[in-house]
Amino acid sequence: MIFWGFSNFIFVQLIDYVNVLRSDDGKPKRETINDEPIGFLEIFAAFIAFIVSFKTFFGAISILRFKCRFKCCKKYKVAEIDLKEEVKRLKFNTPDWNESLLIGEEEDP
Repeated sequence: MIFWGFSNFIFVQLIDYVNVLRSDDGKPKRETINDEPIGFLEIFAAFIAFIVSFKTFFGAISILRFKCRFKCCKKYKVAEIDLKEEVKRLKFNTPDWNESLLIGEEEDP
């Protein structure tokens, strides 16, 4: 968000500088570009911008919250499993590879 705000600030300053260069006497010309009342498109564009900002802000908060919980709380830790050892254990404990390893699985007639 800081980068977005900073880049918008730079953009506005650049446009203002270009307008000063285009004026004949060196003074910035201030012209009113849109003096009409606010219409549907302006409201819709503001609504879409609000939705994007809302989702970005709360999405970032959600990600940071989960990362903090992942680092600090034991409840959110992921157990590490050595897959080579797990394969060795499964090969040793399974007498018939044609049967399923799932408990309680029944064959369909």
